Amino acid sequence: LTSLSMLGFVLPSTLNSFLVTWLSTRYPRYRIMTVGLLLHGLLAPLPVIRPVLWMLVGGSALFAISASTMMSPATPQLIAIVDGLGGASYARIYALINMTYSLGMVIGPAIVGAIKAKTSYPVGMLFITACCLLYCPLFFLLMRRREGGDRLEAKQIGMNVEALTSVVSLN
Repeated sequence: LTSLSMLGFVLPSTLNSFLVTWLSTRYPRYRIMTVGLLLHGLLAPLPVIRPVLWMLVGGSALFAISASTMMSPATPQLIAIVDGLGGASYARIYALINMTYSLGMVIGPAIVGAIKAKTSYPVGMLFITACCLLYCPLFFLLMRRREGGDRLEAKQIGMNVEALTSVVSLN
């Protein structure tokens, strides 16, 4: 049963990554990521609405599609930021992505687990929904296109990227 539910997550996520990558070459990546974040928030409660196999697998598949819609454009966006800064710190960006993803995979379930212990799992998933939906407008405003194209201006983000990547490289 667990293997089947994981297949319902991994396969749609992988297939959707190809579509999102193609879309990322044609549309601003921050918009695609915002749509993914919005979908992620809206779809988070689906796997817990009804505890039946088809709902678990179907909800997981939709949740996986929203997750890959958020994550697939992230690396090219960060590479564009590094290019805009004129640096060659791609390894730092990759390490930063892995570090933040790993922290999220540890912290997210811990928070939902703590909420579940006090209330219920659906309430925990509603908490995830609220976080995604509240962060969505802020993310869009922070990442929206500046004058002159899809890339963020290096002057605006240079300090933040350098601060974050210096933590990763421990310099």
